[in-house]
Amino acid sequence: METQARDYNVKKVVPFFMVRNMKKSLDFYLEGLNFELKNKWDPHGSIEWCLLQIDHASIMLQSFSQNSDVKELGRGVSIYFICEDALKIYDRSIAKGLPVSEPFVGNAMWVVGLIDPDGYQIYFESMTDVPEETMYSDWIRPDPSLGCLMMRLSKMTEFWETNFKDKGEMWGAEPAESALASMELFEKSGLEKILIPGIGYGRNAGIFLERGFKVTGIEISQTAIDLAKENYGEDLRIYHGPVANMPFDQDWYDGIFCYALIHLLGEAERRKLIRDCFSQLRLNGYMVFVALAKEDARYGHGQKVGKDTFMTRHGVNLFFYDDHAIQSEFGGFGLLKFEKITEPAQSHAKKPGQKFYQIVCRRDQ
Repeated sequence: METQARDYNVKKVVPFFMVRNMKKSLDFYLEGLNFELKNKWDPHGSIEWCLLQIDHASIMLQSFSQNSDVKELGRGVSIYFICEDALKIYDRSIAKGLPVSEPFVGNAMWVVGLIDPDGYQIYFESMTDVPEETMYSDWIRPDPSLGCLMMRLSKMTEFWETNFKDKGEMWGAEPAESALASMELFEKSGLEKILIPGIGYGRNAGIFLERGFKVTGIEISQTAIDLAKENYGEDLRIYHGPVANMPFDQDWYDGIFCYALIHLLGEAERRKLIRDCFSQLRLNGYMVFVALAKEDARYGHGQKVGKDTFMTRHGVNLFFYDDHAIQSEFGGFGLLKFEKITEPAQSHAKKPGQKFYQIVCRRDQ
């Protein structure tokens, strides 16, 4: 029996929402959720109907006539957008100040919910292997009583304490080239107060101090902090503890520089670090992250413990970024640009350069 190829006629469904205030609705969808205006009808100089699109999904909005007496619009109406990463929508909504509900896992999917100005319920969902009914706040900051987070932090502290005690200033005294580039960006932008999570023994802090920046650091190793104090004295304020415990203060910072730290963390911890940094970033401030790229020679070596994550022979997990991962994790936090870099730029056979991304974000609101 032959099977004939079916000629599909119906291609997609487009929700049609009646709205009370078109300008308010457009602000919500265009500015808040990053929809694009694809078509419009404005017979009297203002938009009365429009077609909006986000990636491959669309909705239409239509204004009621002035004489319409409508009391309830969105009651009982829900629209679900299936995404690659619903948490990216959540991050953007938080950054834009939208009233978004806390994500949770339902039916093996992250669920992010919002209500538009007319009461229509908008949901974004994406697949996940996080346990059912997990709340975002529990996932991003696990309950220490479970022991998993505390055990991991204990191992990290022990690892870095041992390394700094045995090797001291293991990366030398010269700052990373990306630190120099970030210092120039911060200086050109008129920034003054800088936060450096994972400051180590301060090799990347020195250039900021020399140029008159006020520098605060966060460091998990007390031995590294002692080394930094020997080099820079009380000019350098350092909080002792893991970045998972941020924030350590309620200060605002003009600039944040985070070098070769974020790829040592799990996904929930990475997202929390980005969010915590952004939440302490002053308006018009910049934050720069330097993170391992998939092109680095270490990618694929060691035991695979997660997506693009491998455990080294020393027991350290390394996550390797690509363009998609950057957009997913940084996209809701003023992502300005990112580029692949090699550090050091002038590498040689005995010490090949490491492949990184330099990721730049700016807080515009």
